[in-house]
Amino acid sequence: IQVDEASQQLRDYIDGLEVDPFRMQQVEARFSKAMELARKHQVMPEGLYEYHQSLVQEFAQLQQDDNQLEALALTLEQLKQAYIQTAEVLSRSRQTAAQKLAEQ
Repeated sequence: IQVDEASQQLRDYIDGLEVDPFRMQQVEARFSKAMELARKHQVMPEGLYEYHQSLVQEFAQLQQDDNQLEALALTLEQLKQAYIQTAEVLSRSRQTAAQKLAEQ
C-alpha cells in the first residue's frame, strides 16, 4: 500500500512538472561542453573542477612570476644607473688625481 501511494505521489509530482524547452537546451549545451572539455583535457568529467582549479593556480603562479620578473628588471635598471653614476664619479676622481700626479 505504501509503495502504491509513493508511486502515485511521484506520478502526480511528475505530471505537475513543467519542462522549459529553453532551459533544457541550456542544460544540454552545458553538459555537452563539459563532456567536450573532459575529452580535450583527458580527464573524467567529474574531475573537471579539480583540473580547472589546478589550472587557475598555475596561471596565478605564472602571473606572480611575471610580476617578480618585472620587479627584478626594474631593480636591475636602478642598479645599472647607480653603477653608471658611481663609475662617472670614480672616473672624474681618477682624472683629477692623474692631473695632480702629472704635475708632480
